[in-house]
Amino acid sequence: TILDLDNNPIDDKGLQELVAGITNAKLEELWLSSTLITGAGLRSLSTYLQSESCCLRTLDLTRVDFGDEGAMVLADGLKGNTSLNSLYFDPDDSGITDDGWAAFSK
Repeated sequence: TILDLDNNPIDDKGLQELVAGITNAKLEELWLSSTLITGAGLRSLSTYLQSESCCLRTLDLTRVDFGDEGAMVLADGLKGNTSLNSLYFDPDDSGITDDGWAAFSK
C-alpha cells in the first residue's frame, strides 16, 4: 500500500495522528515531500520505524527541513529496523549539519 502526501500541509501533529492510524496497516511506501513536518514531528515516525508492525519499505522526506533533531530521531528509528529499503531526502534542503550526520554513523 502507498500513501502519497507530497505537497500536503501535514504538520507534526498530523504526522503523529497518521502514525497512530497506520500502526496496524500494511503501509509499504510513505511519501511526505514538501510537507510542514519538523524534527519534532519525526519522533512519532521514529517510534513506528522501531516497531515490529512496521513494514515500510520506502520513506520520502525530500524538501522537508527537519534539521539535526530530525536526523537524530531518524537515525534512532532506523536502529533495528529491517523493512526500510529506501530513504529519500535532500541534504541541501534538510537542514542537517555535521552533528546530525554523525547520528547516522552510530
